[in-house]
Amino acid sequence: LTAGKPGRSSPEPECDSAFLLIRFADKLSQGQMNIAISQINTTVGDFEGNSDKIVDAWRHADEAGAELIVLPELALCGYPPRDLLAKQVFLRQNQSALDRLAKRSGKAIAVVGYASANKTNSGRPAQNSAAVLQDGQVTAVRHKTLLPTYDVFDEARYFEPNLDAGLATAAGLPPRVP
Repeated sequence: LTAGKPGRSSPEPECDSAFLLIRFADKLSQGQMNIAISQINTTVGDFEGNSDKIVDAWRHADEAGAELIVLPELALCGYPPRDLLAKQVFLRQNQSALDRLAKRSGKAIAVVGYASANKTNSGRPAQNSAAVLQDGQVTAVRHKTLLPTYDVFDEARYFEPNLDAGLATAAGLPPRVP
């Protein structure tokens, strides 16, 4: 378990982000994977700036030997986007930024949160999504199923929940809980 930057003893980041590197060992297959969990400070609507922060965190995770980096929910568009989610142009900008970000990919597989357009014919216009980026491509997208409606979280007001929770494959390995 490593916190902060490679070679640094403090979790104080140089790149406006922090990450935790975890070695995950699967006793069933005798395999292991280094997973970086990153926290970045995003700005709502700043797709270019948020993308740069994601790429910077991705680079640091690559340098630390991570094989997978997990970034925050809605990292690409910033949190909370609120009423911007009702604007189709904002959702198209999210998708365009995601496609550009995939082309800037690092060595590790990345899971990046973003707002996607709801492709069904009913419900709210947006979905709270996570994309798997690998080898310059978006290889999988999954949408959040359980939307909180307590305290400051009013996601059900803005997002359409996913009714079909599927699992994504990463690094050619089937997903499973050990």
